[in-house]
Amino acid sequence: MIRTENYISRPDRSSRRIAYPYDAFVFTSAETLGYLCNISLYDEFMDAEASIEAYRKGEPILAELFEGIDVIAPVTTPIIKYGHMNSVGVPLIFPKTGQVALDMKQTDLSEVLKILKKPCDFLGGLTPFHVEYLKKLRQAFPGRRVHWGWQSEGPVTTIWGLAGNDAMYGVYDEPELFRECMDAVIDSLVGYTKFYCQIDGTAVMDPFPDHGRICDDIAAMFSPALWGEFVLPYWKRFMDEAPVPSRKIHCEDMKKSHLGLLDSLNLEDYDPGISPFLNPQMIADSTDTPFCWRLGSFLYPQMSEEMCHDFAIQAAVDGAQYTFTAIEPMMCTPEIIRKIRAYYDGAMEVRKALIEGSSRSDLKKLLHGCYHDAYWDNWAGFRK
Repeated sequence: MIRTENYISRPDRSSRRIAYPYDAFVFTSAETLGYLCNISLYDEFMDAEASIEAYRKGEPILAELFEGIDVIAPVTTPIIKYGHMNSVGVPLIFPKTGQVALDMKQTDLSEVLKILKKPCDFLGGLTPFHVEYLKKLRQAFPGRRVHWGWQSEGPVTTIWGLAGNDAMYGVYDEPELFRECMDAVIDSLVGYTKFYCQIDGTAVMDPFPDHGRICDDIAAMFSPALWGEFVLPYWKRFMDEAPVPSRKIHCEDMKKSHLGLLDSLNLEDYDPGISPFLNPQMIADSTDTPFCWRLGSFLYPQMSEEMCHDFAIQAAVDGAQYTFTAIEPMMCTPEIIRKIRAYYDGAMEVRKALIEGSSRSDLKKLLHGCYHDAYWDNWAGFRK
């Protein structure tokens, strides 16, 4: 079944509440739909008509391939998390093959501060093109929620995108200037979020796929000793001032020593994304923050169907509120589709057992494999 309404992005409820008592979210994007009908990602970036064709032709193909799996496939303009940065002057690169990238220049923090202090209506760069793109998709799909993909990154990732390596050095060499820049980044991000909602026609920022959460992977490059001064205050300020639906964070590649710091944020939902030095048991042991767990696309070839099935179950045993996986072009093969189905079936077994009154520890009996050294020690995505 293809779910086109993107039910996980309801502003009044977080993903974990919708998933209660447990669920597996399987979603896809226009890139995969285009791949299924020979439309390139580059063409989708450049032309709204290419995306319209990808949705119209790709959805029936996807539905047939993934029959029996509840796949979320909402309509969205190209998902580009650099919309805010481009609007304030950072150029973008669109390769013929592959994802969009920042055309980063080495800029010192003083120059970044000047840029951010200037009045900005966020209509610079490619913003007008993406506003028009949104209009075209909404005209093509009346009655369906069409999300605006022209989005933003979290504050630490934003200052890195604006200043390059000077941001990484500046936190040590010029901490006062770094803090001043971070305050200016928050001012700009809050302003952009309000602008985004105005264009998108929503009261809060709630786009697919992150539905209002801060996405700030570069923050994981800062040691835990720096977070109390240079990360957490800015996450808090953004969540307090921006029109977001709830307090949610996505930050990849965090280490165990970062986890306890999350408790001060009172988060509704923490998404570790791809973080090879973490596993659900470590997260549950280190923080009280509700969290989810992702099965990344590149891990499927290394996993058996049994391991994919048990991924959903062991994550539930160890405290994850829900799991998710994103269907990418490389996953549209018979072998990997079988593995996705095994993962999805495992999660549905968990959901049924919890609804019927099982405890989380009781779920171990649903595991297909026997893991004497513990599941995560055997999992391809975890590094001891």
